[in-house]
Amino acid sequence: MVGGPGESDSECGGEAPLSVRDRGTAGGQGGDEKSQTPPPSLRMPEGPELHLASQFVNEACRALVFGGCVEKSPVSRNPEVPFESSAYRISASARDKELRLTLSPLPGAQPPQEPLALVFRLGMSGSFQLVPRGELLRHAHPSFYTALPSPRLALCFVDIRRVGHWDLGGKWQPGRGPCVLQEYEQFR
Repeated sequence: MVGGPGESDSECGGEAPLSVRDRGTAGGQGGDEKSQTPPPSLRMPEGPELHLASQFVNEACRALVFGGCVEKSPVSRNPEVPFESSAYRISASARDKELRLTLSPLPGAQPPQEPLALVFRLGMSGSFQLVPRGELLRHAHPSFYTALPSPRLALCFVDIRRVGHWDLGGKWQPGRGPCVLQEYEQFR
């Protein structure tokens, strides 16, 4: 695996996919099975997990250049992502239970266009994973591919239950209360 703290720093070639959910489990200490917290892969993503997911995307994609179209799975009911660029970067931010990805074309990229923002709600099991391009995951819905000469990778939104969704435009959901991580005083 590649990436986050405490993980191997070998390259992705043939390794298992990297995800924010691979950062460990949150099992309880001692006690019987009923008192233990389920592992992160079995829990609904909450605000802190979306914050970690945005950190993962920013760390994993910092040195990568993406290119081409955004590929949406044919089984997804979410909107097509009308974005194509010969070279762009991906950055992420999180607020409460939403994660915003911003696709920013590099200077001189073709066709010329403005950055595009997508707001994701991860649903019950959604996560972002960086995988080798030839090993796309079955439940990868939109996939963002690196451009040459970068390593041939794909950043994928993986949602086994297909409950998560994304909206174009990058606006946070209206009417949502203060974010416990970024607006703690207002949240209290």
